[in-house]
Order: sequence, then structure tokens, then C-alpha cells
Amino acid sequence: MKTVGYREIFRHLDGDISLDEAVDLIQRNTRKYARKQLTWFRKDQLYPWFHPDNIPGMEKHIKASTRIE
Repeated sequence: MKTVGYREIFRHLDGDISLDEAVDLIQRNTRKYARKQLTWFRKDQLYPWFHPDNIPGMEKHIKASTRIE
């Protein structure tokens, strides 16, 4: 029940906040959670980032990491 959205919806159903407030909180907390995930992934060098158009770079990385020629 700690997933983003549950806490806010239950607060709304309990009458603590309006639906609009719940939606705003869900959106804010989703963005906050996504930022935390991106920060974590960027710190881990095991996961390189590629631009979607950089297919040759992705192929090179896959071949190097799996030793497929």
C-alpha cells in the first residue's frame, strides 16, 4: 500500500482531501519517484545511456558485453 497513488486515494476516500488535491499529489509524487529512479540509474555505471537514434552505439555495447561477433 506504499505505491504512489494508494495513499492519496485513500486520503480522498477518507474525506481528508478533495479528488483534485489527490490527483495533484499523485502527479507530484509520481514525478518525485521518477526523479529518484533516474538518479539511481545514472549513478550505476552498469547501465549505459544511449540516445534512441544511436543504434550503432547500442549494438557495439551489446557485442562488447556479450562477446558476440
